[in-house]
Amino acid sequence: MRKQSILLAVLTVFLLFAGCTQQQTEDMQQPQAQVQPGKYEMEASEEPLKPYVMLEENQTFQMMYSALMSYLPLGTYEVKEDSVVLTTEDGERHYTFRIDGDTLVFRKDKSSSVKFGKEELMPDGAVFRLKQES
Repeated sequence: MRKQSILLAVLTVFLLFAGCTQQQTEDMQQPQAQVQPGKYEMEASEEPLKPYVMLEENQTFQMMYSALMSYLPLGTYEVKEDSVVLTTEDGERHYTFRIDGDTLVFRKDKSSSVKFGKEELMPDGAVFRLKQES
């Protein structure tokens, strides 16, 4: 009888700690950010036609980063944690932006190169603000 009481006490303590560990893990998970579909324009651009990212409600995008470019990135996007990741149709290029309210902040370190010749067209930290909702 005494062995059963000790075993029951040990099992109770074990289950109590297991429950606390699970609660801490759930508390540590951050909610996934939300992105508003629409047209986001680059704020610091001096181009007559500002670079933009257009996010559609059907999870597709188009991006224009220079009127001089013949390449227009098109594809799909998904939200991952606090970022939105754009992947081109051919799967060869991807662009990552941190979601910050109604702005998208370009993350060069997690994106394909955005250059025209040797000129960098989208610097790290470039801010794109929502101008027109879908």
